[in-house]
Amino acid sequence: MIAHQGGDQQLVLVAVAFGKATTNLFVIFDESGRIINVDIFRDFV
Repeated sequence: MIAHQGGDQQLVLVAVAFGKATTNLFVIFDESGRIINVDIFRDFV
């Protein structure tokens, strides 16, 4: 799901599941479509 789009960056919310554990990642892409940052909730790690 695209959470924010505009300017030079795009913020995408990604739902992730590993076995019974689930979390959301926030991935930020630059204007070329390259990943420039990934945030994961601390309680998942």
